[in-house]
Amino acid sequence: MPKAEQCCPVCGKPFSVFPGSEDSEEIHWEVRLVRHIHKRTPYRPTCNCRAVPGIMTAPPVPKLIPKGMFSCSFWVHLLLEKFLFQRPLYRVRQVLALEGLSVSQGTLTGGLKRIGELLQPLYAGILERSRAADHWHRDETRWMVFAEMEGKVGHRWWLGVVVPPDSWAYLLEPTRSAKVPQNHLGEEAEGIINADRYVVYKSLGGKIRIAFCWSQVRRDFVRIHDVHKRLRPWATTWIERINALFAQNAKRLEGLANPEAFRLEDQALRQAVASLVEVREEEL
Repeated sequence: MPKAEQCCPVCGKPFSVFPGSEDSEEIHWEVRLVRHIHKRTPYRPTCNCRAVPGIMTAPPVPKLIPKGMFSCSFWVHLLLEKFLFQRPLYRVRQVLALEGLSVSQGTLTGGLKRIGELLQPLYAGILERSRAADHWHRDETRWMVFAEMEGKVGHRWWLGVVVPPDSWAYLLEPTRSAKVPQNHLGEEAEGIINADRYVVYKSLGGKIRIAFCWSQVRRDFVRIHDVHKRLRPWATTWIERINALFAQNAKRLEGLANPEAFRLEDQALRQAVASLVEVREEEL
């Protein structure tokens, strides 16, 4: 309470403080840029032993980019802004300018390039780890890269993702050719790839089995349903069978926290897939 209100309005006798407090909360959104100045005290020997020459000072604070002006936490925030939140650097510079920091585009771009070089060993390790697996999920999507490359026409590249059980690997390539999975997996790879119907995976040889995505398989039956009137009842039946697989898999995933429930639903799903195999063989 204001000082003037801490007394009786009639007689003016002051109030006494009552034990405790009445608390309320509010949330503030505060963004601050802080300049840390690290002062290193110099020392010089006071003896005549001559074991230490001249004046000694503690080494500078370690930095991600030597002699750079920005701390490690600054670069972490910048990486999040650009790659997690997809905010262009010129907008990040505008945000920094609002807080009183003017920084050039080249400084930020150059720093990110240096950090990219530092991350290359980690990226190489992730790729090596993914190669050692025997089960991968793979997919690709178009990715525009506005950089000139000798022999490359246009700016359409391909961003591929490779997901083995314990890692994620991203591959940015100028083409979507068979060389991309071949170069990544190598000649000795064995296992299963879950993928769409893209034909390049068939070039990987007999050691690699392709488990086509059921959504892609279902799409073929939907196309038959829409185009071939005579085959529409047959296609509809298969669409319903695949829909039932999706529903059973959803029930299976609901039981992840309950091992026994998961076991039962997983068994039911496997039986459903086996029944589809029988129907397929009969129809062939």
